[in-house]
Amino acid sequence: MASRLGALAIGMAGAVVGVAAAVFVLPRFAPRDAPPPEARVVDQARPGPEVFVRDLQIRRVGELERRVVELERRDDNGTAPPPPPARTERPASDPAAERAGFQAALAAHDAEPAGTPWAKAAAPRFEADLGTLAAQHAFAVDRVDCRGATCVADVAWTSPNDAQDAWRALLTYDYGVNCARNVLLREDVDARGRAHADLLFDCSSPLAPRAN
Repeated sequence: MASRLGALAIGMAGAVVGVAAAVFVLPRFAPRDAPPPEARVVDQARPGPEVFVRDLQIRRVGELERRVVELERRDDNGTAPPPPPARTERPASDPAAERAGFQAALAAHDAEPAGTPWAKAAAPRFEADLGTLAAQHAFAVDRVDCRGATCVADVAWTSPNDAQDAWRALLTYDYGVNCARNVLLREDVDARGRAHADLLFDCSSPLAPRAN
């Protein structure tokens, strides 16, 4: 009897060991609802880092633009700059007054003493320059009169139209005696139909070069 119980116990123990061994060697199966071990889940709704960087740059640019606009509206003291001054129109010239002033300058020239050392040195230099200029702009030099500190030249063109086209050259020429100059076209023509202009050189300024 004892021998049968021992054999039965040994048989049952072998069965248990076999069952245990069978359990250990069976492959493991993942649950049906679980994703595969190597599967990666990507959240498509969440933006990547480059989206946040671009959004931050746009915000910074907008802030800088706003600050620039504010700074343009304020001066260094932090207050709004005053409005620009109103433009003032230059008063229109008065031809009659200008002509009267020029005639007064001619009268002052005539009152200066003639034959001064400066006049004797300046006259031939103005005559030479005006001769060169006359050849370029087709006018005649009828007279050059130098006195104490001024010289007056009488120049003439064949017609008023020629005078209107060329009188500005009298003011812009590079004279050897570089003094202030002014010119006035006469209103009437002479007996030959020529248009005249009086060219005044004023060398009375102490900064004017001397003709000696």
